[in-house]
Amino acid sequence: MKSQIRVVGNLALAPAEEHRFTVIDGSAAQKAVAPSRPQLFAPIAYPSRTVLEGAKMNDKLVFTLAALAVSVCVAGTIFMGSASSDSKLNALLNAPTKIVEVTTGDTLWNIAEKNPIDGLSITETVDAIKMVNDLDSGLLVPGMELSVPTAAR
Repeated sequence: MKSQIRVVGNLALAPAEEHRFTVIDGSAAQKAVAPSRPQLFAPIAYPSRTVLEGAKMNDKLVFTLAALAVSVCVAGTIFMGSASSDSKLNALLNAPTKIVEVTTGDTLWNIAEKNPIDGLSITETVDAIKMVNDLDSGLLVPGMELSVPTAAR
């Protein structure tokens, strides 16, 4: 049988044979062949379905416990961080203060930068000034007097 050559694409390319799909009927029964040598090893015993399902359940349990442990660690870290921050701010309530008069253009951030507290960031100092003066917002009026903590105990 002569194969047909069909041009697909560009004629500048060398023509290639077109491959065709061949269906093979696999329904013909094959004869069982006896092994020519005796088996040296027992056949492999695959785990039963219940064992595999149990392994999947164990994997889910391990994953759930690991996720729970990570959640507890993250929550503990957040709680400890906020507790230490709160204890610093509570210590500032009893710390000595000085009176600062607000001038035009002053912000809590500027006042905190001009009056730093050792061991606290500017943000924490702003929070301390708000707490000591019982301020809900950062709105300041020129002439207003603020108590500014000078040191943490």
